[in-house]
Amino acid sequence: MKYHNHGKFIDDYNKSNLDVSVDYLLEWIATLSENVRVGENFHAHGYSNNENCEEIMHTFAFEKRIIDGEEQLVYLGTSSKKV
Repeated sequence: MKYHNHGKFIDDYNKSNLDVSVDYLLEWIATLSENVRVGENFHAHGYSNNENCEEIMHTFAFEKRIIDGEEQLVYLGTSSKKV
């Protein structure tokens, strides 16, 4: 699966301090996208801990679109919150 704006996702991933590798996360997102139709949004979640040892949930949002004649995943952004 191609990622349309891969660099923005990598930047946000690097800020999140997740304990999972970016390659594993990208593979998981591609797997999740197999069940998503073009035009639909979906989310992937990851968890980290802040400096106070509080658990933070990071939600990465994507949409599957047709770009240049092929299906691609467009990164829409991330949100983070304490859980």
